[in-house]
Amino acid sequence: FPIPLPPGMSVLGTIPCILVAGHLVFGKKELMLPKKLLSVSIKKNFLIKITDAFHHSLFKFSKVFKKRMPILFTDSSLRLIGAYIIFMSIVLLLPIPFTNLAVGMSIVLVALGLLIEDGLFIILGFVWGFFG
Repeated sequence: FPIPLPPGMSVLGTIPCILVAGHLVFGKKELMLPKKLLSVSIKKNFLIKITDAFHHSLFKFSKVFKKRMPILFTDSSLRLIGAYIIFMSIVLLLPIPFTNLAVGMSIVLVALGLLIEDGLFIILGFVWGFFG
């Protein structure tokens, strides 16, 4: 559920988006992170709780996910998608009233499309961002 946040809190979410999208723009295959961040570990019990919580929802949606539109997963397309995410992340940082939900949802749809390799979700994210 969207909740109002104090001014400046959107920076916490947009900086990682910009960093990951920057890797897409420059064609990096691996995410380069600072050593301090790489040394952080997550407890197994925590991951199990999260997995259990989302397992049912993801299973329901798995019927919708398909590998579609492979043209969107070429190197040049991924660079453009990364540039789009950077642009939308910068828009998310701007203090424009009533836009954060639409822009954030656009980024989520594009990211989901990249994760599941479903071009339809990427297109939906673009459309959502354009009309949002």
